[in-house]
Amino acid sequence: MKTKFGWIALALLVTVNALCPAQQPAKLTASSAKGAPASPSLLEKAEQARKTGDLPTAIRLFKQAIVAAPDKEEAYRGLWVAIYHSELARLRGKARAAEPEVTTTQPSTTHPSATQPSTTRGSGDSFEMNKQADLARNVKLTEIYRGLVTSHPRVTAYRYELAMAEHSKDGKLPAELEKIIAADPKFAPALESLGDHASATGDIAKEREYWRRASLVKPDEARYAYFYLSTFKMRDRKEHRRLVEEFVARYPKSRLVSNALEDAAADADTPEDRIALLERMASGSETAYIPNLLAAYAQTDVHKAADLAQEKLNVARKSKDPIVRNEAEDLTKTADYYNGIARAQDLLKAGNFAEARVTLEKVSPTDDSRLLSPITFPRTKIQADLLVAEGKMPEAYKFLLGDRETIADAVQSALAVKLGGQLGKSESQVTQEIISAVLERAKQPEDFELENLTGGGKTKLSSFRGKFVLVNFWSPT
Repeated sequence: MKTKFGWIALALLVTVNALCPAQQPAKLTASSAKGAPASPSLLEKAEQARKTGDLPTAIRLFKQAIVAAPDKEEAYRGLWVAIYHSELARLRGKARAAEPEVTTTQPSTTHPSATQPSTTRGSGDSFEMNKQADLARNVKLTEIYRGLVTSHPRVTAYRYELAMAEHSKDGKLPAELEKIIAADPKFAPALESLGDHASATGDIAKEREYWRRASLVKPDEARYAYFYLSTFKMRDRKEHRRLVEEFVARYPKSRLVSNALEDAAADADTPEDRIALLERMASGSETAYIPNLLAAYAQTDVHKAADLAQEKLNVARKSKDPIVRNEAEDLTKTADYYNGIARAQDLLKAGNFAEARVTLEKVSPTDDSRLLSPITFPRTKIQADLLVAEGKMPEAYKFLLGDRETIADAVQSALAVKLGGQLGKSESQVTQEIISAVLERAKQPEDFELENLTGGGKTKLSSFRGKFVLVNFWSPT
């Protein structure tokens, strides 16, 4: 959830050879180059063509929109995606043509019990192919934007896109972006890209300054203010909280309000403060992200978590907002999960151990990756409580050691310490046994090598052996 709109940091580029000479930008300025506004129907048609797979048409329409109004971010974003997928499709076709045919048996179309031979070729879909598509797009679009910059040197957006395409891999991008900012100090996308680069290289001071400047030149853009306040997260708790409150008051209708409140909750002083912030987040919008609040409730009262999940599900089912309605499926699974856990807990308290175990076996967290980690605790705790109630204390302790969340969840870890103490183990012994259990489950990661962000060669994962490493994976698509 906490992304910096990844598409902004990517090169959103256009093709010039199909531009009609008559479609020149009108009255371009150095900053935004505002000309005749692009027709919404033009963008809609372009996006529709892209979604249906008609990439040539999509590219042509997006290019027309960019020429008509060079300040339209939607057109740049759509064009970048269309061109990227066009290159990827070309490479996949080339790979399939080069691969040997593979004959397999498929169900017959005339009778479900029969089979018929089917000849296929490999898709050629791989990391290397995606990398080739990325490079091919940049090469093509670098040539395109050189022509546009030559024709319209005062259009900052064209110079920015040229820099993003030409220097995204050689380490020269920050210097080129600084030149653009020097010529046009109010061009926020360049400040944004510089902020992203500073963040990726760990230069918090520079990152903060770029986001501060972007928020000043674009005060109506909530995302710039949000990214600026985020630079204080986990570093200056007092200032971060002050900026969050200022942000909420200034942009009350922004979807990023939920993010800001959730960030503040993650760094709250007490569990009570954390829950209060999460409750503000959940009540502020029907689209609010709620798993962390559910998890917080479940630490002490799983019934309260079940009631909230059901409430949000009812709202999603009735909502006219398609984004909210799309979450109904995940919310259904989440509500079923917490309702099942609550029922198992009631059965356990009533002494119906067998029925409680059957109920626990039937419930499982949703497969939504956002929800997996925060909501596993209540089920784990009740499973351990059930073993204890059955007189199986050693088994309950071993069960907690085998759960991957025990080392990360403070409440679950405290439960393991409590059970260990009842078995005659000291807190330090329990802690060591938790760590040992984690190490036994650990697997050696597959080594890989990638180009570093400064353009100074490549770096292998194995070169960081013995150190703590955060690996952040993302996809350009």
